[in-house]
Amino acid sequence: MVFVVAIIVGIALGGWGLFSLAAGAVLFRSTLVRGKDAFLEKALGKTEGANAMAAHTRDPVVMNPIQAAKERWRAGPVSARQSARIRSFDGLTLAGEYWPTVTGGAESAAPSPAVVIVHGKDDTGAGMAYLAEGYHSRGFDCLLIDARAHGESAGSVCTMGVREAEDLSNWVDWLVDVQGKRHVFVHGVSMGAATAIIFAGRRCGLRPEVAGIISDSSYARYDEAFARLLFLAVRNRFVSWSITLGASVASRLLGGVSFGSMNPVCSVGRVSVPMLLFHGQADVLVTVRMVRDLFAEAARVARAQGRPVPEIVVVPEAPHIGPFFYAPELYWNKIETFCSEGASASVAQPFVPSGV
Repeated sequence: MVFVVAIIVGIALGGWGLFSLAAGAVLFRSTLVRGKDAFLEKALGKTEGANAMAAHTRDPVVMNPIQAAKERWRAGPVSARQSARIRSFDGLTLAGEYWPTVTGGAESAAPSPAVVIVHGKDDTGAGMAYLAEGYHSRGFDCLLIDARAHGESAGSVCTMGVREAEDLSNWVDWLVDVQGKRHVFVHGVSMGAATAIIFAGRRCGLRPEVAGIISDSSYARYDEAFARLLFLAVRNRFVSWSITLGASVASRLLGGVSFGSMNPVCSVGRVSVPMLLFHGQADVLVTVRMVRDLFAEAARVARAQGRPVPEIVVVPEAPHIGPFFYAPELYWNKIETFCSEGASASVAQPFVPSGV
């Protein structure tokens, strides 16, 4: 009898495991493989999970300025910007646009600082034009990049910040070695923010020219965020985490990176440069608890090592990627102070943003 029960339980567990892996593989291909249908959004239908995924994209306070800036970027004088191309560590051609503050061969008295602006999932560098406009007016050279498997960059699989962090390192090398930049900041939004944190927390360390990291709406743990969206649809934690595990296994087998590697909270304690963390209190896609987890881990390690504690700025009523749009004056004031202090602590001479 016990033997029969064991067989039945084994078959049930095996069947559930196969279901979890199959469902997870479908969701992995839908969400992280370039050119596939957005099956996850369709599967969530009109559930609370779907509302969480799309809340910020339905907010005119967020989307109207993004679209307007993107149109200005595309219609603006191309001569003022330079097309940039580099090779990734695994041989992909990566694309970006470089917008220097000085054009026409003029020489400035001191090298201007630079900022790499890193977009979120399913966006492109052009979608970050709203930030580039503000930085450029404050005297920064701006590098807007297309992440692998996005825009004009090659690649078929998105790894939610893991391989993108290696690509970001190559872009920083390009700014320093080719453009001669001596102060480089990195500003990431959503997946781009996670990319920036993972990049800055790599065990190999950072170049001394990297002066600071600005994170807007980063998740702390991608697997947790993924499982939460599924839970909002199925309302069963066992099912949601089983499928998430299946998707993670599929990601490891098909893309080379598991969901467990896509967790910036595991890297944030190793970030040795100043950090500024923005998040929206009303973010239902990546809840505000995640930025508090990032801050708590970074602050714990910083205090233990005698380093400055990162600054966290939570904007009331702001949704995912919304802090800039709901509190633009506060946003830029924080960035100007942060960059001034970061430049002062770096290897080059201090730079003070000019303001607008």
